[in-house]
Amino acid sequence: MNRAVKIIFGIFGVLVLVLVGAAIIASQLIDADKIKQIAGEQVLASTGRSLDISGEVKLSYFPWLGIDLGHTSLSNPPGFGDQPMIEIDRISASIKIMPLLSGNIELNTLTLKGFSATLHTRADGSSNFADLSGDGQATPSASSGNQTELPDSFSLGGIAITEGQLHLIDETSQTDLKITGLQITTGLIAPGQPVDLQIKATADLAEPELRANLNISGRLSLGDEMKQISITDLLIELTAAGEAIPGQTQHLKLAANLTVDLASDQLSVEDIAFNLAELQLDGELTVIKMSSDPSVTGAISLHQFNANSLLSSLALPAIETSDPQALTAISGKFNIAATSNQLTIDPIHFKLDQTLISGTTTIANFEQPAISFQLAIDRIDADRYLPSADAAETTGNPAVASGDNADAAEPLHLGESLAALAALNLDGSLTVGELKVSDLHTSNIVVTINAKQGRLRLNPLSADLYGGKFEGKVDINGAKQPPTISISQKLTGVSLAPLVADLAGIDAISGTAKITANLSTKGNSVAELTRGLNGKLGFDIANGTLKDINIDRSVCLAKQGLNALKGDQSSEACPADQPTRFTFFLANATITAGVLKNDDLFIEQARSDSEKFMHIKGSGSADLNNEKIDYRVTASQVRKRAEGGYETRGTPIPVKISGSFADPSVTPDVSGLIKTQLKSKFQQKLEQQLQKKRDSGEPESATDQLKNKLLRGLFN
Repeated sequence: MNRAVKIIFGIFGVLVLVLVGAAIIASQLIDADKIKQIAGEQVLASTGRSLDISGEVKLSYFPWLGIDLGHTSLSNPPGFGDQPMIEIDRISASIKIMPLLSGNIELNTLTLKGFSATLHTRADGSSNFADLSGDGQATPSASSGNQTELPDSFSLGGIAITEGQLHLIDETSQTDLKITGLQITTGLIAPGQPVDLQIKATADLAEPELRANLNISGRLSLGDEMKQISITDLLIELTAAGEAIPGQTQHLKLAANLTVDLASDQLSVEDIAFNLAELQLDGELTVIKMSSDPSVTGAISLHQFNANSLLSSLALPAIETSDPQALTAISGKFNIAATSNQLTIDPIHFKLDQTLISGTTTIANFEQPAISFQLAIDRIDADRYLPSADAAETTGNPAVASGDNADAAEPLHLGESLAALAALNLDGSLTVGELKVSDLHTSNIVVTINAKQGRLRLNPLSADLYGGKFEGKVDINGAKQPPTISISQKLTGVSLAPLVADLAGIDAISGTAKITANLSTKGNSVAELTRGLNGKLGFDIANGTLKDINIDRSVCLAKQGLNALKGDQSSEACPADQPTRFTFFLANATITAGVLKNDDLFIEQARSDSEKFMHIKGSGSADLNNEKIDYRVTASQVRKRAEGGYETRGTPIPVKISGSFADPSVTPDVSGLIKTQLKSKFQQKLEQQLQKKRDSGEPESATDQLKNKLLRGLFN
């Protein structure tokens, strides 16, 4: 086969010599005007366009066979105006004759000077270049049996495109882009030999108005049979300026080494270094099945940066945080895998100041994204990233009014806030080693998150907090109008004092608690959500303290008030204010339309003296809508019986808790105490009458039986 090829090229060489001789003779006979005419006729026949070579035509024959055309233009198709679509001031190309004798192709520098083109796409999609795209027939592949033998060697002296201009008009996207000062220059291009490449241009966009200066440089290499193309030391620099550019001007820089393997249909980009303002990225990317079904894999490293410094360099407002050191050290590393319709980032290693975030995430179906993730956070103080108190005041965040007038002042509209849920398709899990938010400390947080069709579920949800365990679930349905929320939770073994102090900033109660809650509500504003609140609560608190309620003092004051009514002024002084310590605190409550009701409060006071401690029972309501409380507590002094059970000592003392949540009033219920006293005296009188009859041996009458029933009913 090789011998046959050499023979063919030998014959070709002889023919070339003959042609060269003929060309020398023809040079004296060929008319340049005739060449222009023939070229114009051929272009008109094949494209329907007019080719106008108004400049001088120069031919060369030896040692280079070449052509040099002066000003040349190609007309627009009908309907796109009389101005030429393409104009070139000068075109120059030539091939060396002698190397052809040995089967080699050696081209001189291809020169285009003063290149100008206008590409116009109308609103209906028609364009002035569609008819130049060819007949659409596929080029025979290398495996079709028609593969052409390549020459022994090929070289191109270079490409020199200077003073180029492009005008791109696309009415479908309202784009008007002008590229001026286009320069594309290379050195010698030959297989296996690197060549310097440089591209320069200036782009002006009409709307929005901006200008960009582009500079591309690198070393281009062509592999054997031109199946592999590589660009080393690729550097792309872009400087953009305009009203649409953050800060009016920005500079982008991208460096990389790039290889295109046509045989394997693969693109590799290595040693990527990307810089924009304060943002720096390093990495590498690989694209396989580049021309058919491309997929991308790669690794990216994000250099540490300060978020507010980056925003400042982009002329964007800073993020207000309570801690000025927050968002100052952000970095990360990611591996990515992407297809035309899916992106996977695995693993994720992200650092937010002192917080480490790791995991994996996948985004499938870009048109309607479905996001899955598994993320782990080691520890984070979320309060550092919340706005400072000064920033909150600056933004003018209005206080929320209470009651029915809350709707007028309350900015929340839950339905609008949850509107984004309709498009959210989310399924994942999150673990947090330690979390502080709103001064609340938790650890070992585990939550599974699912969002679909406007519904958000957190189930299961668990955490360790304040010596105990939290378990629960949350269901928010934003697809309904008004939205609905349901919450189920259980706290077990939780130390209340630090929990309440951190959560509400008050020191009101202590103890080890088991608290259950099953609540639901619906509405768009805080007032509506409060009015729509329904459910059940349960409290079981052991060995604690009621910090703001002094039952002993309240009972003592009630007794003094009762004695004063009797005219007895000899009562001993009441104890000073001090917390009420209890052994256990039990209560169950129901909430209906925002009103909490409880009928079974039972508190056993801690027994510092087994002969003198309290049992406290209570019932009443708390109106969450109006933030009012109306509650009655009865304190009874009891004694532990040796045989078990309790014996009441003295008269039970009622205490009234009323007023607002912000300023409750805890006072003795004197009227209730008087009623209790009267009831006690009535009981004693009835018992004395019945006992007197029993002592006299008189038979029990119907009236006596009624009195016994009355005693059992009232005083049992």
